[in-house]
Amino acid sequence: MVARTLRPDIRVVLQDGRGKGNALACGFAAAQGSIIVMLDADGSTDPAEIDAFVAPLLAGHDFVKGSRFLGTGAVRTSPASGEPAIACCSPC
Repeated sequence: MVARTLRPDIRVVLQDGRGKGNALACGFAAAQGSIIVMLDADGSTDPAEIDAFVAPLLAGHDFVKGSRFLGTGAVRTSPASGEPAIACCSPC
């Protein structure tokens, strides 16, 4: 497995059903940290952008999502107050 060759410390989670939704649900259930980062395996997202997405979480936002539809440098966030906000970060 290429992933294990590149990251011997990787934890691979196998899904118990079919489809992307099931794969995400299995990954979320197995997650152990307080921040979950999702990337598609097709290489459409640059892992170097992870820090830009994590920064709003560390600043108190509950949710951060990149979108190519929001334009360059925009990431939709949801602050702890529940009110929508826009934070400037790299899009996915």
